[in-house]
Amino acid sequence: MLNLEKVMARHGKVEEMAQTRFYVDLGNNRLNENILVEVSICENDGSKYALPKLWKKNGWMDHELKTWIHLMVYVTDPSGLCHGKYNPTEKGGKIDFQWMLEANPKNLEKLLTEVERRAELKEA
Repeated sequence: MLNLEKVMARHGKVEEMAQTRFYVDLGNNRLNENILVEVSICENDGSKYALPKLWKKNGWMDHELKTWIHLMVYVTDPSGLCHGKYNPTEKGGKIDFQWMLEANPKNLEKLLTEVERRAELKEA
C-alpha cells in the first residue's frame, strides 16, 4: 500500500510484518533511547460502528477518513525499560485528532518526522 523503499531511504531500517503493518527503527537519540515505531495502515470498513464514522459523528473530526495511520512508538531506555512516548497521534492518553491522518506516503513521512523531532533524533 505504501512505498517502503522511500521510508527506508529516509528513516533507516524497516521491517515489514504484513502489507499493512511494519516497524521502523529510528535508532538512538541523545539520551541513548532506542526509538522503534510500529506503523499500521487501517481502513474504514464503512460500517455504522467504524471508528472514522464515530470520530466524525462525535465532532472530533470534520470528515470521515477512508484510511488512517496508527502509530505505536516504543522507546527503550539505556536500562532496558520500554516506554510509550514521542507519539504525535496521542496526547494525554487519548487520540490527538490533529495527527489522525489519511494513509499515504506524504502523511507517513509527516508522522515519522514528527516522532524524530519529539525524540530529538534529528533536526526535523
